Amino acid sequence: MVVLAEVFHRLKKKGFSTVFLADDKETSIADVLTESDFYSSNTDEIFDKIKAYQQAGEFILGVDRNLYLSEEFFRLEERINENDFREMTVAIVDTSGEAVDQELPYGPLDTLWDFDMELAAKHAFPAVNPLTSTSTVLEGLLVESSHLEIQQKARKTLRRYKELRFLINNRGPDGISEYDRLDYVRGERLEAYLTQPFFVAENFTRQVGKSVSLATTIKDVKAILQGDTDEMDINLLKFTGELR
Repeated sequence: MVVLAEVFHRLKKKGFSTVFLADDKETSIADVLTESDFYSSNTDEIFDKIKAYQQAGEFILGVDRNLYLSEEFFRLEERINENDFREMTVAIVDTSGEAVDQELPYGPLDTLWDFDMELAAKHAFPAVNPLTSTSTVLEGLLVESSHLEIQQKARKTLRRYKELRFLINNRGPDGISEYDRLDYVRGERLEAYLTQPFFVAENFTRQVGKSVSLATTIKDVKAILQGDTDEMDINLLKFTGELR
């Protein structure tokens, strides 16, 4: 929920209005409510607010998964389509913390963020699994070739890092080759770099929130993959925003 709150916070800076539909009995939504311009568990109230916001500009609607799968939300979608509203961004969030069930009718989704409990246990937030998360935004026809190349190399390195970490935990650091050790070091640093200090968590972490542009992210990831940070203390890569 903190990640959705961060998304709301950043989109509000860009002029978006934020609306959240969730069950009144849900206790884990406090973080999102602080960044929501409007919140309700009533789909009629949500419709009226969407109607007002869509006339004023862009907005995002956050929806609890349980309500997204309900008849009430289906009817809300029908009313929105009948009124020919402009395209809107919908963020479906699973407040139960359960694993994604591919059999449930989520889609079609443009983007799926899969939160990794292993990363969360290591406090590597936002703890989004870069290997299992997907987005149509990253498809080949929508990104530059250099971006696509870096993305593919990064995913390959992170996948290999996870495999090597298992071997090292069982055989020790001498149980892998020098070539594999490079993949391990770079994957470890890439994982650290992908941590992000949140704006909405500043009061708790005492760290200033950071935002890194796409161009800078691609440049930094490329630097890590080509070994520019191999000798850098890994702690200097955590929650720092861009490379320094």
